[in-house]
Amino acid sequence: ELLEAGDGPVALIFVPTRELALDTKAQCDLYGWHCTIVGGTPPRQQREWLEDKNDIVVATPQRFMNALGDGCVMLNRATYVIIDEADEMLKKEFDDQIKLILSQVRKERQVLMFTATWPEEVKLFAQEICTSSEGMPPVVVRIGGSLLAACKFIEQHTQIVDGEEDKYEKLKEKLQSPEAFKDDSKAIIFCRTRDGVQRLFDRLKEEYFLWNDNDSMVACLHGGLWQHERDSAMKRFRSGEVPCVVSTGVLARDIPKVRFVFNYDLPSAPEEYIHRIGRTSGGAKGYAMSFIDKSSWQEMKS
Repeated sequence: ELLEAGDGPVALIFVPTRELALDTKAQCDLYGWHCTIVGGTPPRQQREWLEDKNDIVVATPQRFMNALGDGCVMLNRATYVIIDEADEMLKKEFDDQIKLILSQVRKERQVLMFTATWPEEVKLFAQEICTSSEGMPPVVVRIGGSLLAACKFIEQHTQIVDGEEDKYEKLKEKLQSPEAFKDDSKAIIFCRTRDGVQRLFDRLKEEYFLWNDNDSMVACLHGGLWQHERDSAMKRFRSGEVPCVVSTGVLARDIPKVRFVFNYDLPSAPEEYIHRIGRTSGGAKGYAMSFIDKSSWQEMKS
């Protein structure tokens, strides 16, 4: 039967960050009535959206759990569930929330889980949430080989540095090279922590990184900013108004013309490294540069 207001969605799409939810929403504009339930929007407004007619709901798990607990959304019509960036979901410890949500969805359903990496914990998660009503194991569709590997279009480099000051100077050299922003290309600089992002951004902005000695060429993005600040930074970066962003892992994906990814701080796991450098290329040639302090070089090689 056709949906009426208050019936609840047919499709649920769960993503780990607000930025990715907004990217997904833009694609859902092609398909029908939908709403997006994420942090940064007043709960009262989201309640009104959920009580309206929605074929699709795009959400981050925590905010959707809050809405489910408030009783403003029904899942008796939901038969199609997507878990996107499953490895990132597990890293953010959203797995228990997803299982609780799925316990409210009818058993006659299709569950699709997308992941860029396939560690053991993701494999076990898939086996638990993607079982069919007949109890069969999930069907695995793999693009590429079974080994953890980066996209073949990404050229990877490492730069050995001697302390923080040397690392900063070498980053500046790369950003000032003639190739850095050729043909409107963009660059992402990843740091491990919010404080690290803010310190690097402040220094780049204050010391030299300007358009025409006036407008900043760099923005920053991390979870400690106000939501309107994060939205503004993403909008400016996506449009090309700002060609470089310093960020933690909250950065959205599928941003056009990202040619360079710099790992200013190394990620804590190989899977995160694959996610980071995968922001570039998009089928074209991309470049990833990772800075490694010489004091930890032997440890990295092992």
